[in-house]
This record gives sequence, structure tokens and C-alpha cells, in this order.
Amino acid sequence: MVDVYPTLAEDLTALGYASSGTRDVVLPPLLADTGLPSSANTADELQLIVRATELTGDREAAEALHRRILEKNPNNYHSLETVALYLMADRKFKLAADQLERVLTSDRGSPSAATNLGICKRLMGRRDEAIHWLERALEMDANHVGALLHLWDLHTKKAEAQQAAGYAARYEALTGERPKPLQGGRR
Repeated sequence: MVDVYPTLAEDLTALGYASSGTRDVVLPPLLADTGLPSSANTADELQLIVRATELTGDREAAEALHRRILEKNPNNYHSLETVALYLMADRKFKLAADQLERVLTSDRGSPSAATNLGICKRLMGRRDEAIHWLERALEMDANHVGALLHLWDLHTKKAEAQQAAGYAARYEALTGERPKPLQGGRR
């Protein structure tokens, strides 16, 4: 058989196509404890989260499932954030804030978590901290309408017209509606 492309390997190597581009990776020994959750535990957690999501009309059962997940994996950030929402509904803002701070100090923080932490801080009477977290939410998602609404409301209640106007304009551009004052929010 005749080699039709006798220099192909050399040509590809010269162009940089012959190497795989991967570095040497050292894998842990089989069954070594890596500190990462096992795929079996992760699958179990996912099934519990799906079940909890399906229980939209039964908050107690859904919350119990999320707390069960957190007993096994205290770093399940989805369940941490979900339980924080339940705590907020129960007006347990300090406990909810603690949960949300854990989420936000991880690499799993979300604009919604930052907004909810801002709301907790606001309802705890910590205006400056509330503004910090609401602005952090906007850093993650410049179009987060919840953060915009709360920032507008906070600045409106303190007669900070220029800041309020900026947030109102952004809110209206996104929603097509003028923002309305929030009830029960502290100044």
C-alpha cells in the first residue's frame, strides 16, 4: 500500500494540530475521598428538589424536603436559597439573611439571592446594607427589576430624587410601567 500523504503528520505537527492540547492530568486513586459529593448523592438531591418543586401547594412538605437535602449537604445552594425564601415569608429576616449570605459568598450567588438579601437587610432596618446588596444584584444583572424597584423605593423615601429617577427610568424601560411605592418597606 502506498502512503498518499507521507508528510501529513509532520505538516499537522508544524501547524499545531497534531497535539491534543491537553495537559497531563493526575486523577485521584480509585474510590479516594475527593471531598466532592458523590454522583449518587447528587442524583438523590436532584430527585428531592424535583419533588419539592412539584409540591407548589404544600409549602411545609417542600420545605421539609429542602431541609432534608441541607442535612446531607449543607452546601446545596439551591436549597439554601429556597429555605431563605421560606424564612422571609415567615418574617425571619435575620435567619434568611444568614442563609443568603452563605449563598452569596460562594461562587453560586445570583442576582435574586442578592436582591433577597437586600430586601432582608431593608426589612431589618439596615438601609445602607440593603442598598449595597441591591446594587450588587444589578452588577450581576443590570436588568433585575426587583432590585431596581427596591432601589427606586429606598431613594424615593429618602428624597434622593436623582438616584430615584435613574432607577425609575430603568425600571420603566424594562417593564413599561412606572414603579409604585412598596408597602411595609423601611426607609
